[in-house]
Amino acid sequence: MESTKYLIVGGGLAAATAAEELVRADESARGATVILTAEADLPYHRPPLSKGFLTGREKLEDLFVHPQDFYASNGIEVRFRTRARLIDPASRVCELELNRSIAFEKALIVTGASPVRFEGPGRALEGIHYLRNIQDSERIRRASDDWNDVAIVGAGFIGMELAAAFASRGIRTTVISRGRAVLDRMHNPEVSAFLQRYFERRGVRFLLEDEPYGLMGSGAVNLIHTRRGQKVACDGVVFGVGASPNVALAEASRLRVENGVVVDGLLQTSVPGIFAAGDVSSFPDAVFGVRRRVEHWDNAESQGRVAGRNLAGVGERFDRVSMYFTDLFDLSLEVWGMPREGDRIVLRGDLSDRSIFAWHLRDDVVNAAVLMGRPPEESELVEKIIRARLNVAGRIAHLRDPRKPLEDLL
Repeated sequence: MESTKYLIVGGGLAAATAAEELVRADESARGATVILTAEADLPYHRPPLSKGFLTGREKLEDLFVHPQDFYASNGIEVRFRTRARLIDPASRVCELELNRSIAFEKALIVTGASPVRFEGPGRALEGIHYLRNIQDSERIRRASDDWNDVAIVGAGFIGMELAAAFASRGIRTTVISRGRAVLDRMHNPEVSAFLQRYFERRGVRFLLEDEPYGLMGSGAVNLIHTRRGQKVACDGVVFGVGASPNVALAEASRLRVENGVVVDGLLQTSVPGIFAAGDVSSFPDAVFGVRRRVEHWDNAESQGRVAGRNLAGVGERFDRVSMYFTDLFDLSLEVWGMPREGDRIVLRGDLSDRSIFAWHLRDDVVNAAVLMGRPPEESELVEKIIRARLNVAGRIAHLRDPRKPLEDLL
């Protein structure tokens, strides 16, 4: 049976950053690290799939986390189109498809997540798309060359990015969402309303608090019936209503699973020596004291690095303040921390076409912040303020006033 010292199952961003940190922390990992990926490409960045790559502004080679020679020069073997079925924690053997297997000493599970699919009437029609990988983005780009009207289902980050991409190409775009507001997981009604108006001025139509009931068409979808009785004509539809963690391998391996692969503060699973990171991991948030699973580039990038160092035995705890970012038309939006429903929202300055700074407070403690068009140094200070779990009772005027330095809050 073949064997390796380190086995990384999954080929996304977390796999790439983990491998990078692993070979840096442990020289013996060079020539003894294997990445198994179900995809046909080297690990790549996914955000461009709904933005620059989808619109043709970015090329395939721009997406890769590392150039091809990085893996060879560091003794990292990448096996493409390879799926793992089962990890036996006792024997430290990973069973692959086609009755193959590979033994290992330590492993990292970074199997990511898969889009939630529409299960209603018409789900088998042509012209229905989901976005997760390079091939999905390429298919949507080719198909959309012939579209006059597109429907996007979901008004989260992916849905809004897709809407901006299509509208910027002159395709009439309708967004259908069950939520009461766009980007409703921000729990920030003022910013959501501002963004909705911004999109509407660019021709995007929204049907909120609604969802598809059935898809109609002769072979290919051309009409969506919604639960609230609306009829939306379209040449294609793209669903972006969330993702489910790919936990089949972990479940088959009898690892603890609960909305993802359960890990501790070191990103280690219930079995010593087996770690999990990125979209698939359910981790203890050291800042907020809750267990979470976060699907975003920043989380995959940073957890991958910590997991790679911990594979090498560093013993580092993951304690990053979570953040999300997105680009929408010519806007760049950041969400720091953990916004929750019912947070008190305090604007720092006023909403404008190019600048937003909104604090989220819970019991006078800074919980989160939403920033747009702000300088990088403010993001750094926001991260420190949230990490400190700062109580700002009696200092609300300071939070509101953009003339007062953020440093003085610390």
